[in-house]
Amino acid sequence: MQLQSEQIVARTPEEVFDLLADACNEVRWNHWARQVDKISKGPVGPGTRFRARIQNMGQVEFELAEYQRPSRLQQQRHMRQMERGLKEYLETRR
Repeated sequence: MQLQSEQIVARTPEEVFDLLADACNEVRWNHWARQVDKISKGPVGPGTRFRARIQNMGQVEFELAEYQRPSRLQQQRHMRQMERGLKEYLETRR
């Protein structure tokens, strides 16, 4: 199954990228996210790992699999219910 969504945001691509890359911010804009913690050391970047508690899904661990600031961000999720999942954010200019 593939879900797709598009949002127009009145911020610079860098601001949006930084907000999304630090997945701890997800509780600010995703009403399903109950808690997100960074579980790896160091600054947010490629390979950074997070643990989240998501409504109706339980605990999820994921890492930043792609990190091309400010245009491409991909989270690779590891969940019990699904073996693997991907979430991508791509910048498009209008």
